[in-house]
Amino acid sequence: MFIPRTSLAAAHAHLLRHATPASPSILVLAAPTPDALCASRILTHILKHDFLPHLILPVAGYRDLEVINQKQIKGNETLRFVICIGLGGLFDIAEFLGWDEEDPAGQERPEVWVIDARRPWNLGNVFGGGGRVEGGQDGLGGFGGVKCWDDGDIEVELGREGEAYKALEGMPEVSDEEESDEDDDLEDEEEEVVDLLGEESKGRKRKSSEDEEEDAGRSRRRRLEGEEHETSPEPLPRRGLLSTSSGRYPSSPPLDTHPSSPTPSLPPPMPSQRTLRRKLRRLRHKHQATIAHYYSTGTSYSSPASSLLYSLASDLSREDPDLLWLALVGCSSTELYGHQPPPTIERSTFNILRDEVRRLNPPPPGAAGTSTTTSIDTPRGPDDRSIRISPEFRFLLIRHWSLYDSMLHSPHLIPRLNLFSPSGIKRLHKLLAKMGISLTQCRQSYTHMDMQLKRTLREKVEGVGRLYGLEGVVREGYVRSWGWKAVLSAGDVGAILGALLEGGGTLPEVEEAGSVEREDDEQQRNWNRASDALENIDLLLAAIPGTLTLARATMRVATGLIQKGQIKTLNSFRFAVVRDGPDLGYFLNPGALQRLAMWLGEAIYEEERQGGRRRHLPLVLAVLNGARGVFLCEEEEEEEIVLEEGRAKNRFGIAFQEVAASTNARVRVDSFEASVIEVRQEDLIGFFEELSRRVVLGG
Repeated sequence: MFIPRTSLAAAHAHLLRHATPASPSILVLAAPTPDALCASRILTHILKHDFLPHLILPVAGYRDLEVINQKQIKGNETLRFVICIGLGGLFDIAEFLGWDEEDPAGQERPEVWVIDARRPWNLGNVFGGGGRVEGGQDGLGGFGGVKCWDDGDIEVELGREGEAYKALEGMPEVSDEEESDEDDDLEDEEEEVVDLLGEESKGRKRKSSEDEEEDAGRSRRRRLEGEEHETSPEPLPRRGLLSTSSGRYPSSPPLDTHPSSPTPSLPPPMPSQRTLRRKLRRLRHKHQATIAHYYSTGTSYSSPASSLLYSLASDLSREDPDLLWLALVGCSSTELYGHQPPPTIERSTFNILRDEVRRLNPPPPGAAGTSTTTSIDTPRGPDDRSIRISPEFRFLLIRHWSLYDSMLHSPHLIPRLNLFSPSGIKRLHKLLAKMGISLTQCRQSYTHMDMQLKRTLREKVEGVGRLYGLEGVVREGYVRSWGWKAVLSAGDVGAILGALLEGGGTLPEVEEAGSVEREDDEQQRNWNRASDALENIDLLLAAIPGTLTLARATMRVATGLIQKGQIKTLNSFRFAVVRDGPDLGYFLNPGALQRLAMWLGEAIYEEERQGGRRRHLPLVLAVLNGARGVFLCEEEEEEEIVLEEGRAKNRFGIAFQEVAASTNARVRVDSFEASVIEVRQEDLIGFFEELSRRVVLGG
């Protein structure tokens, strides 16, 4: 089932009606991403306001979810709601939790809410209970089942898929084996008919000529008798309006032996069971093809979870600057990992949040208002906690190190200037020279740069940047002040949270990298540090050096792979393998590996595009975890995407999962991301060979 966006307030009323304040009856499961973290914090504020105790747990993959199911969900009689944030959209969560079978104890199962931006939806979650929620005291139907939060794409885009799924649910099972058995029976019947017809034809040939003449004589006599009968006159009926046989009652009308009106047609014969089964089978195949096409179009992303949770707070009239800031950080962080929603949804969300910033943070009396030309880096006072709209450079953490390093490590500039190569570094130096900024100035800390240079930086960057294809390098963003302590943009905070969730720029110990239990403990610590940093500006500022360390490590590894020619090309994809190096430990985290693959993929794509190449291959990046003997593989696809109603879809990730399921190589699909898997060290070559044999690219 799914909950439309207009019914979020009804969902909250449904939660209040069935949750119990006496014990923790709400379990919140969140993916380790900045967006899911911000969304869970918004939900925490709402639940605390309602005095509802709850438990929040980070869930990195299917193994973590299975452990939580065994320890926290099964047999928990007080649990009423399981709220999944950033997970649960791609797989049948009821089947995964074992709810497709009846509970032998007869215990009432909790209700599951799925708030996930990943697409495609698992149609069993969306339409399994009947589709859109209806009825009930709160308009949300009865209690229980799986209910997905719809940001609008289910009702608008999944009409055909919903009809196909519901039709398949109501159809009886008809296997193809029955059709083959019916065809065999039909062939046997046809052979029997042919044999019978053959015997009759042989009998006719044995007729004598005398019998034929006798039959001909009989037929001539019948024709003559028929002609005499047809030409004999019939008695005329009596004329008059009323003719009676007894003089009192009307006589019956004469029988018309040649009626002028046609006789009523007989009803058509009922189709045979075999015909009905064939029609049912064709209809089933049609609906199955519709659903298969939906799943095969590729993976994509929709509205961030933080924007949906802020919509709930707004519907409840509980919005405030703190919750708004969480939504801004969550939505801004999606660009770090390439999880942006379609342009139409992104613009709509941005406009709504911009209006909220202006409404909740009006300028003080006598203030000049919001600046639209220069970045806002000066707070209004020691107690200033306001959020303001400000033009933001798409440079990484520009306020916290030098302008040169910020541009050198910018995900927006790296592919466009090809900064992984020496020629790209020269282009960056020429760009700075044309802007009139010396290397000495731009390598200073940004806070100590000349104020006049800061005021004119936007004009210089936009003017000279057009010569290098840097359109959109400055865009409208959001900044928040914490008194005199700091001024941070929403994008900066998203980058810091992402680094904290990926380890905070600290290399794991060798024994920790080889133990699954230690990895779980490390994941919980990373989540706690990131969650605390959202509420404490001192912890947030203390995490900036680790964020810069992780950015430098990403730059070093990517530069080494490109300059040493370690990216190999096969028929249908490229691949690179990182087996050793001082920075290897940073990328044993799926989030850090995903960011490294995105930087590499965008750089290769932009270089080939500028060179006039039309076909661009996906990139598969593998990093060795020597302590566990596995490769963590990440797939990144830049060019082979399908733009369907403005939604960028990754088709190669689907083939990535299919090969992982069909190959003999020992692989483990543990991440909720379709593009991340683990492969045993000795099976990596076989996995690449099987993936190469797949025809996954067109043209």
